[in-house]
Amino acid sequence: MAAGTSPINPDTQASFCQDQVAFMFKTEPQYVTTRERMVAADGSTTIDVTVDRGNEGVKTYKCRLDAGNRFIDVIASTSEGAL
Repeated sequence: MAAGTSPINPDTQASFCQDQVAFMFKTEPQYVTTRERMVAADGSTTIDVTVDRGNEGVKTYKCRLDAGNRFIDVIASTSEGAL
């Protein structure tokens, strides 16, 4: 996993998260969709990510980056998406 990465340019954060989630679930990036970046008051960023898991349905996750634009992790948005 890419935790502890160098800062990621805000313009490429969505594609970075798409690639990370695709890798995590051993799927192709075209089955992973990212939403708009949300920047919190503390400067951290979350990007909602959905994965079309075929017969398992669509699962939603949050890709998290710290205030320094470094990747933290990907967490399930609901218990259904739990890793």
